[in-house]
Amino acid sequence: MAYLGTIRGNCGTERAYTGRTDCQVKEGRTVGLIITGANARYPSDPEEFISGLVGWGNSTGADHMTFVKEVNSSEPTGGDLATSDAGGRGIVAPIGENQTIVPYQFKGDTCLYKELGKFDLQYVRLFRIDENFNVWGTAIKVGDVVYFVGYDTQLMSILSTPGDTTSELIGLTAYYQANYRSEKKARNMIAVGDGNIPDGLLGVVLEAGATAGTARVIHPCSGSDYTNMKWAEADAYVTEAGTNPTTVTFDPATRYLTFAPAGAYKIVDAEELSTLGLEGVEGLDEYTQRGAEKKRRDEFKIRENTGRNIEQGIQRKQGGG
Repeated sequence: MAYLGTIRGNCGTERAYTGRTDCQVKEGRTVGLIITGANARYPSDPEEFISGLVGWGNSTGADHMTFVKEVNSSEPTGGDLATSDAGGRGIVAPIGENQTIVPYQFKGDTCLYKELGKFDLQYVRLFRIDENFNVWGTAIKVGDVVYFVGYDTQLMSILSTPGDTTSELIGLTAYYQANYRSEKKARNMIAVGDGNIPDGLLGVVLEAGATAGTARVIHPCSGSDYTNMKWAEADAYVTEAGTNPTTVTFDPATRYLTFAPAGAYKIVDAEELSTLGLEGVEGLDEYTQRGAEKKRRDEFKIRENTGRNIEQGIQRKQGGG
């Protein structure tokens, strides 16, 4: 009877070269993260990668990078050897690694937490920036091309409740995925250097002034005012119809911008702003907001009317009507 079927294992090992080089590099303490889309790929050539960082930070496409700096601490758990004795007879065998989970804590405030929360439960790729300004990730090969990509992770934001002796902590927990062991075997590093890693983008909106056609550039969470002469650029704003104002002027006395014609405008994206010399900022998809003072007056009126309605309701009940 002919022998049918063969089971030939690949039990050979690759030749291991364990001699030590003259320039040994280890990953240092994490001081920042670069978050990208799950399918984002970047050139493995160091010069191309470094020169592209600013553009990818401003990009509105699938290659967009989010930079988060000033990591205060990161204490990994897991990543140790996973074993099993399922074979019986008390024999324990390695079956891989336990999942690596790392909570990264940042300097920042509640406004930063709100932004980090946008990544909750998202599957992304994560580059680590170490204290020597080296960017660490992994290499993948697609066809004949080798790309530099971040590690495959899922993220969840952190906001701890402060106590008598503890302050509020803000951060992201990274859940490295099942392929992390193989990604580490293909790990890649590019020495980017101090000063070549951009800051994260600052989201800004227009807040309308008391005078028609006036507004200022503010951070929507903190209310910080960033208005200055650089923002007197008509191409930095569009209406819902996609048209720019005819002119935008800045008044240094009031620190407000004046738009002609008056209307509802929004600030354009980071790619367009960078061409105007406005780096590190991006307009949110919101058209001119009412002034904070008017908002407070409206909120007060709502509370006042609500209180009056409650009082009238109580009086009606007491009067039997």
